[in-house]
Amino acid sequence: MNRRSEKSNRSLSIEILTRLSQIFNSKSWEIENDNPEQPSLFNRYCSLLSDLTESEQSLILELTERFTRISSNQYSYHIKQIVDQLAQDPRFNLAQISNIFIAPLISPEDLKLGKVKSSLMVQYAFPEQLAYNMYFSNKNISFVTGLNADSSNINNDSSLLLVVDDFIGSGDTACSALNYLLHDKKISRDKMIVASIVALNQGITKISELGVQVVSSLTFFKGISEHYSLEDRVGKLTLMDEIERKIKVHENEKLGYGQSEALVSMIRTPNNTFPVFWKEKKGRVAPFPRKNF
Repeated sequence: MNRRSEKSNRSLSIEILTRLSQIFNSKSWEIENDNPEQPSLFNRYCSLLSDLTESEQSLILELTERFTRISSNQYSYHIKQIVDQLAQDPRFNLAQISNIFIAPLISPEDLKLGKVKSSLMVQYAFPEQLAYNMYFSNKNISFVTGLNADSSNINNDSSLLLVVDDFIGSGDTACSALNYLLHDKKISRDKMIVASIVALNQGITKISELGVQVVSSLTFFKGISEHYSLEDRVGKLTLMDEIERKIKVHENEKLGYGQSEALVSMIRTPNNTFPVFWKEKKGRVAPFPRKNF
């Protein structure tokens, strides 16, 4: 264990350390010895909590109890859940569909910049799960490069376009991609389905306003504003504001991008998640840092 982690553990009360350990055990998160070059998740939490007041510590632990981690090896399971939903959902008439096109959910701006997004990994993982589902195994599966969908292939009774991602947050990126497909590529809205491993309720609402259906394995609401009573909500948002002041969160990051209040970490922690869980700066370590790739 490195010196920073030893100091963090010593500055925490027995009650807080016990509660943190109980949360880790309940979630089957490993409590391991620290590697000085890559602090363990448990010690990252200790470092975070050691800088907070008792009330702030309690809030972080409450939120951690509802925090969801999805590792890369869990993606296949969640994609299977989506495929099963598509097969069983009465909104979708799959009997007449013989051609399924799969596109990554990526904004036109990110495409121009050549950014590598996790939606590409999800795109290439989908066919395996489709092949093992009786409703999809006999259908023709094709990849769409970027957002270069061909309306002449999709706008017919036998075709469907799946636009896929691992995470939908505020819905801004999704709507940017969908508006491009709708207006530039002339894809009919009733021929598109957005499928995501995780989707925030606010993002689903925004996409639905475009008239496009959304399917997700997991759906989450705002971690504070849509979970607590009005009285508790005000106090906890005030506490979070104090925490974010301490860690110098930028204005556009407060409560997560779009004030999403997300409690999730994936291959890359979304910036929609509360910044206290991912923001690192000048020696500060976070439990679920965002990695650049």
